Amino acid sequence: MITTKTEEKLIKHKKFKGDILITDPCYIIKKVDKTYCPDIMNYLSHEDITKYPDYDGLCSKQMEKEQLKYYNDLDKWDNEHDDWAKSKYGFKCECLGIKNYLTSDTLYGDWSCTTYNKNTNEILGEFCADAGLVSVFLLDEVRAYNPDIDNWIKKHSWCATVIPNFEGTVNFIQVHLEGTYASTTEYWNKGDSWSDDVLKIEGEGNINFITKQTSL
Repeated sequence: MITTKTEEKLIKHKKFKGDILITDPCYIIKKVDKTYCPDIMNYLSHEDITKYPDYDGLCSKQMEKEQLKYYNDLDKWDNEHDDWAKSKYGFKCECLGIKNYLTSDTLYGDWSCTTYNKNTNEILGEFCADAGLVSVFLLDEVRAYNPDIDNWIKKHSWCATVIPNFEGTVNFIQVHLEGTYASTTEYWNKGDSWSDDVLKIEGEGNINFITKQTSL
């Protein structure tokens, strides 16, 4: 692949002062006790669709109605009890007591990234995504919400970068790339054009850092 054009666009930025945490927001959410969440078996009149009196060989309107009631009640329960749903999947973390944060789609999906010191090229940490999202948090605010977060980070160091005592601005930058393929494969011909968008995170302050996707 040959890159012929690169364009960058700042999409989000925020000032931070303190230890910052870079990770997928799904990782900070406390586990929810689903003991009393709706159970679909309490909604269905029959486990076997063929047992429904209106089954026509393909479907049952009665079963569909019962399933819809279950999914509506489950959504309501999740919005009341599941912090992942309540926080709008990391985009509305104020309901968790977290006020200083940035969240964005990765533009790629699930990924693994490395965080580098821009001045020394030292590796500061790694992080990855399971929900196709990335956030930057103040670690103290996450600790106040989820006291187990430090133990989780110790056991999952590849999932989260912690940068201590950061003071400055964090930028989420959308990078648009265009180019041509250097050789022919079963999927494209040499000279065919391609384009892609990626997200990078840059910190500017007492510690200058940059993130790069380093694996899938």
